[in-house]
Amino acid sequence: MKLAIGILTTLMTLAYPFCIYYGSQIVEPQYLTLCFAFLFLLRGLTLGSSQLNVINYPIYILIISICLGSFLLNRLSLMAYIPSLISLTLLALFAHSLQHPPSLIEKFARRENPNLPKPAVIYCTWVTKIWCGFFIINASIAAYYAFFEDLKKWALYTGFYSYFLIAILFALEFGVRLILKPRFDRHTVTEESV
Repeated sequence: MKLAIGILTTLMTLAYPFCIYYGSQIVEPQYLTLCFAFLFLLRGLTLGSSQLNVINYPIYILIISICLGSFLLNRLSLMAYIPSLISLTLLALFAHSLQHPPSLIEKFARRENPNLPKPAVIYCTWVTKIWCGFFIINASIAAYYAFFEDLKKWALYTGFYSYFLIAILFALEFGVRLILKPRFDRHTVTEESV
């Protein structure tokens, strides 16, 4: 049951912008916002006890609050700010990790290699900064479309283009990491021999 809820809510999360766009043409905003509040609540309750919950729980609380606010005001336009707020929440978490090391990217990297050499740590810091920049740009574009209530462009950007940009960023980072990995490995050997 937990797996089914996880799959359903993940699919709904990915399809969220299009559900808002097309749903707004079919049903009253109150019903749509209540439906999403329920789905996000279910998703939040099905999260396991992984370390990523530090990221997930604040986001789900924020999303459910916006859904309930939209329900009470019967205004779907508030729901359009959710992608921007998610990006800003992620920005806050990533930026906080830069102020209080290790960075989030370094934490993820240390799961694979607990003995990261100094150049890899510096690289992880730079990748974290790049993600911070992406979150600022992503939040700004999504908020722009939400503010001007252009749901069609908002849905296209938040439901397609932003995911495409994330995929490009992941691919570029992966390529750079593959190029730099031999250098990092040489530093690991050098640091171990000292």
